[in-house]
Amino acid sequence: MEPNLSGVPETMLWTLHNRASECRRSDGVLRDPDCLRIYDAITYDYEASFGRANASHGVRSALFDAEIRLFEKHFPGGTVVNLGEGLETQALRLADLDLDWLSVDVPPAIATRERFVPEAPRRRHLACSVLDRSWMDEVPKGPTFVTAQGLLMYLPDETIDPLFRDLAERFPGGWVAFDTIPGWFSRRTTSEQGFRLTPNYIAPPMPFGVSRTELPKRIAAVVPGARVREIAWSFPRGLSRFVFPVFRLIPVIGAHSPAIWCVELPGIPPAQD
Repeated sequence: MEPNLSGVPETMLWTLHNRASECRRSDGVLRDPDCLRIYDAITYDYEASFGRANASHGVRSALFDAEIRLFEKHFPGGTVVNLGEGLETQALRLADLDLDWLSVDVPPAIATRERFVPEAPRRRHLACSVLDRSWMDEVPKGPTFVTAQGLLMYLPDETIDPLFRDLAERFPGGWVAFDTIPGWFSRRTTSEQGFRLTPNYIAPPMPFGVSRTELPKRIAAVVPGARVREIAWSFPRGLSRFVFPVFRLIPVIGAHSPAIWCVELPGIPPAQD
């Protein structure tokens, strides 16, 4: 299958490239045969566009998996809403959990996803922008976990606070997991030169960037009473495994690095439908 993707939807192939590489390793942090099935079925020169694969997105997926498993221990029978999911196969990796799944993404992304991950009795797809709040009406009443892997940085900064306000209003007691990039990197992607990942690929602009020290303050101002947890992560091997955690501890400098978060929204989850 040859994908017909561009802009932000094309980034689903970037993250697929990195996850698949991690899955193939005997010492990889992610085990996902469906990821490899999809990767091999797509005719695309991944390395020409994205370069040599790294562990970053595999690590991120594994950490999000762990958060969802923790959520399910507290709220079996709840719903996971994957925003901007692309070709992530989290619902298949975590099929042993007592959860319903709703994947929300723009139409081109959903059309590509459905070639490889069809809907199932507890797994639905919705072709809809995250900024169109109609997707919230499709979420069943009950405990809700919202994921936004590699999504928020592509949204305009002015849309972030209203999104969290609406999440808190619609899903009291829900959990929201997402990742962020620092402001300096956001500015690089939105500059005239852009962020050229390889000679053949320039990443889409990422207008939302925030420091690790600022993000908790921003959430607290928007959603009083929310509990903000930063999820510690590092590379699983090589020199970066040791250097990255130390770098993050350096005052000022460490605040301006990528981060992964889980926000527990205030309130009590409603009874399930």
